[in-house]
Amino acid sequence: MAEVCNQRGQRAKEEVHLGTWGCSFVCQADQEAPPRALSTPEVQQQIQQGLNSEPALRNSNVGVHVDENSVILIGSVDSENQHDLALRIARSYAGDRKIVDKIKGDHNKRKP
Repeated sequence: MAEVCNQRGQRAKEEVHLGTWGCSFVCQADQEAPPRALSTPEVQQQIQQGLNSEPALRNSNVGVHVDENSVILIGSVDSENQHDLALRIARSYAGDRKIVDKIKGDHNKRKP
């Protein structure tokens, strides 16, 4: 029995059957390969790329710093919607890292 990657990038155990027509492979069981955790630089790059490519954040100025334990969002936004969107983008790549929100904006001020 051999373990190889199939077309979907999954690990599969295959058994070789020898027959009249030669060799053929029969997939016995597909096994999902465990997802690889992103490195700290990869997380930072993915979040910054997500922030930069989001049209709704075009007029904002949000940056990110990532270490092994946290994702720190800094900068400013114009609205609560932009703030929420920046947080959602960061959370989508943070993994187990804590989100530290240092984003400033007029949306933080309570109106009487």
